[in-house]
Amino acid sequence: MPQNYFIVFELPVEPEFLFNESIESSEHFWTKAKKAINKGTAKVISCRKDTGVSEDLRRHVLQIEKFTTFVLVTMPMESVKNTNTIYKKASRSMIKPAAVNVIDKAHNFQLVTMEC
Repeated sequence: MPQNYFIVFELPVEPEFLFNESIESSEHFWTKAKKAINKGTAKVISCRKDTGVSEDLRRHVLQIEKFTTFVLVTMPMESVKNTNTIYKKASRSMIKPAAVNVIDKAHNFQLVTMEC
């Protein structure tokens, strides 16, 4: 039976991943994020069945120097066999997100998720 997994992806450090508050920007952001996840250029920071992803992210952001965008994806999976499965399932789940929701932000990072 599938269980919900919380996955945090670190997107490549690029200007288009600095989200600003417009619908057009939202569509562009998710198109680029989906491509980065599908290609595997986004890095999996945490993949868990519990909310411990927040602690994993907090530890990770202590080590980053450039402003970085992280994406939180919640999706049902039977199990986590390998990261390729995570990348493919996550990019498929990002079909038509309605908006970007910035759920955490500091001087060196932002954490966003989709509102579907």
